[in-house]
Amino acid sequence: MVPEAAVLGLERPAAAELRARCEAGLARRYPHRRDGPRVRERLEQELRVIDELGFAAYFLTVAEVSAMIGALGVRHAARGSGVSSLVNYLLDVSQVDPLEHDLLFERFLSGDRSTLPDVDIDVESAQRHRVYREVFARFGAERVSLMSMQNAYRARGAVRDAGLALGLDPEAVDAVAKQLWNLPAATLRTTLAERPELRELAEQVARERQLDLLVDLTERLDRLPRHISVHPCGVILGDRRLLDRTPVQASGMGLPMSQFDKHDMDPMGMLKLDVLGVRMQSALAHAVDEIARIHPGRPRLDLDAVPRDDPATFALIRTTHTLGCFQIESPGQRELIGKMAPERFEDLIVDISLFRPGPMHSDMVRPFLEHRHGWSRPEPVHPALDPILAETHGVTVFHEQVLRILDAFTGCGLARADELRRRLGSEREAGVEALFRERARDRGVPRTSWTGCGGSSPRSARSASARPTVRRSRCPPTSPRG
Repeated sequence: MVPEAAVLGLERPAAAELRARCEAGLARRYPHRRDGPRVRERLEQELRVIDELGFAAYFLTVAEVSAMIGALGVRHAARGSGVSSLVNYLLDVSQVDPLEHDLLFERFLSGDRSTLPDVDIDVESAQRHRVYREVFARFGAERVSLMSMQNAYRARGAVRDAGLALGLDPEAVDAVAKQLWNLPAATLRTTLAERPELRELAEQVARERQLDLLVDLTERLDRLPRHISVHPCGVILGDRRLLDRTPVQASGMGLPMSQFDKHDMDPMGMLKLDVLGVRMQSALAHAVDEIARIHPGRPRLDLDAVPRDDPATFALIRTTHTLGCFQIESPGQRELIGKMAPERFEDLIVDISLFRPGPMHSDMVRPFLEHRHGWSRPEPVHPALDPILAETHGVTVFHEQVLRILDAFTGCGLARADELRRRLGSEREAGVEALFRERARDRGVPRTSWTGCGGSSPRSARSASARPTVRRSRCPPTSPRG
């Protein structure tokens, strides 16, 4: 369910319009190789999948929203697996060249996935509400709604509501609630018994029957939904029948908010856009404005034109004096930057992907650094892995590498490989590993290869990061290479 063709200004079928805009984008993005085999084959692959799934109007709608945000003068950048799409790059939804960064379209969309893909758009946090209002104005209030999220009970909220229901003294209930900061309600009685700082409260609960009942009710309320609030980034777009499909209520900002949350979007066939306010985008916009104010005679700084390979910039980064530098300013990141000594933009992409809970808890950082600096060499596992893991010195870091490993060892294809990757880390993981071993054995892969993959086996995909996106600010973000 997407806005009508007339609302999008289409005078021909959506698929034909999408192809025409992509062809125009080729001339702009690849002026000297628009007909090169790699570019042309990738575009035809993407357009074929989009046409088969009937998603052309979806891509045009996302492009319309992105163009509208740009026309407002608001900094914005695509984030997530959407940057893996050449079509998004040609439509100016994304500023990341998926061919340059070797991104896989299957990470974003394939014929094996019939649900609408997600395109996340980061905007200046100070302008987020303005963007929302412009989306309502552009498409009409009957076609747009904010998305909601369910807020569930935790200990403090459950204590307060249960105390109110029991008619307890509000001050006494508040005194109890203030002692329960950031605790789950389900194990409140156990927590009271185990934590020395809550001993006095535990003794009080043991003496007073009403407080004992309060604890019992609090535990029963744990994680039950209490109320809904505006999702931090979700915007629902549809045709003029949208309000017949979802109940809405007023949000805190005065705009309609659907009573459905993100888990309802696919079953309901609704188009969801994630328009997330990011403070760093606001900081960048403010910095550009300040430079223009202080130096009125100079041309306005264009951050998109800033080179990504400036030696002085990387020399500064290697000093680890990176406070205020997006994503590489925390103490842990500064330590990793110092050990890694990045020399090019791609090194920062790897750095940010490694500095995540999965890779760090799986001890993937140490072998990467040792291999990068030549202190040790990766153990040879199978020749098929060498080109896949060359960029990351034999360590599986990116989701794209996981897909390629699964495909190389099982022959399942990249689209199927992404479906298998999504099962890792869930109760279905054992089935993926069994399939991996069976298919690898059937394809003649030596047992020592598929049992000794270690950091390059499918199991390690739970720790592999999505490649960070290259933002418009040329800063790597938090999602896939993409």
